[in-house]
Amino acid sequence: MQVVSGSVGKEKVHYVAPPRDKLDEQMQRFFQWFNDDKDLSIVKAGIAHLWFVIIHPMDDGNGRITRALTDMLLSKEAKQAYKMYSISQAIKADKKAYYSKLEEASLCSVDITNWLEWFLQTVLNALKSSKENISIVLEKTLFWDKHKQTILNERQVKVLNRLLDVGDGNFVGGVNTKKYASMTKVSTATASRELKDLVQKECLIQNEGTAGRNTSYKITGKPTETPLKLDI
Repeated sequence: MQVVSGSVGKEKVHYVAPPRDKLDEQMQRFFQWFNDDKDLSIVKAGIAHLWFVIIHPMDDGNGRITRALTDMLLSKEAKQAYKMYSISQAIKADKKAYYSKLEEASLCSVDITNWLEWFLQTVLNALKSSKENISIVLEKTLFWDKHKQTILNERQVKVLNRLLDVGDGNFVGGVNTKKYASMTKVSTATASRELKDLVQKECLIQNEGTAGRNTSYKITGKPTETPLKLDI
């Protein structure tokens, strides 16, 4: 099994997996070590990830199974049946470095220090991202609990949810009349009126330093620079 890129005639071989006649032996050794829970740790999850990719036992699906096995070890290490962070998303966010570190660890030597450093940093990034997402969900829940009796139309609810989800790339810096009108497909006059209504109902507050045509608003009690940054 080979990992190859490039067009026909200009192929680049990135990796050659162990020969087929050694596969059963390699997999037996891997699963014997993998299923031994004596040395559970995040480091073991990183080693398992690399080891399974190096064995590369299947024609397709090795990456998906590798990530599933990694998640399994991370959950077992944390003594939880589920995790609130995604190693797959963290790897996807740094895919170029991921393949580079895999290739380096697979081809250069038996020293996998650089791979483990990258893997541990990636797990940390996944945890930080998860905490940021959780903080956004909590803020959103608290906001709607506070305003559960507030009378709003569908357009206002839609815009408020976008502002509350600003961590996903929505309306960073707040919302103004033009943005509101564009999102809800209403006139600027209607947008202005509905924004003022949200301010009166204490759903929004005007951003400091904005006025006139440049007036913008943010969620009441929520800082402009979102998502919330939390330390691990």
